[in-house]
Amino acid sequence: MAPTTLTALAQEKTLNAKFVRDEDERPKVAYNQFSNEIPVISLAGIDEADGRRAEICKKIVKACEDWGIFQVIDHGVDTKLISDMTGHARDFFALPPEEKLRFDMSGGKKGGFIVSSHLQGEAVQDWREIVTYFSYPIKNRDYSRWPDKPEGWRGVTKEYSEKLMGVACKLLEYLSNGRFKNADHQAVVNSNRSRLSIATFQNPAPEATVYPLKIREGEKPILEEPITFAEMYRRKMSKDLELARLKKLAKEQQLQDSEKAKLDAQPIDKILA
Repeated sequence: MAPTTLTALAQEKTLNAKFVRDEDERPKVAYNQFSNEIPVISLAGIDEADGRRAEICKKIVKACEDWGIFQVIDHGVDTKLISDMTGHARDFFALPPEEKLRFDMSGGKKGGFIVSSHLQGEAVQDWREIVTYFSYPIKNRDYSRWPDKPEGWRGVTKEYSEKLMGVACKLLEYLSNGRFKNADHQAVVNSNRSRLSIATFQNPAPEATVYPLKIREGEKPILEEPITFAEMYRRKMSKDLELARLKKLAKEQQLQDSEKAKLDAQPIDKILA
């Protein structure tokens, strides 16, 4: 299938079935219903070893155990930089399709533009356009895969990446052994306006050894031995893809059973007609 954009897909008369999720996979909360209870944690003082650091760490642990998500404030990233990054992102996605497709990343290219996701084996595709790039390690940056439009994109992106790396280094990172909750990441397509997210993923080096947290007495560990981050990530992706494959097979079998049931319910003269 040739590379495309949502602009082109939106012109089709019917929605392609590859973008339709099963009922049990769809978000349960409407796009305009929000919670005011999500933990908000100030990072002011997190660099003070004998100051608020311990208190902030406790709040992060509690938020991860109770919610699996939290918002940080006083993080030190300038609001103008955030505004500039957001503006450049919106301007990129507003470019004509041919400009975005100059950075098409289908076919295994490392970084660039694509519809849905760069992950292989997706059972259902997401109705979204994404542009992805790799900032770290710096020596591995491939600027040929970074958009050169709108003007100033690369400069703002470099600075934004550096600031976000600084925030990530301030936060504690745990392999929680199932102790921390994994919040569902669900976004609802809104027919009235587009939605923009600028996600930053901070991972250990592939060869880094990660250790699971101790669990409470009587609980069963998900992971017992230290492993490299690369192996942990490989296991996770393999599990996710296998679950998606099994679900796809189950759905296909359900459709076959449904068609067979309809056929069995028809009189023989109708079948032979």
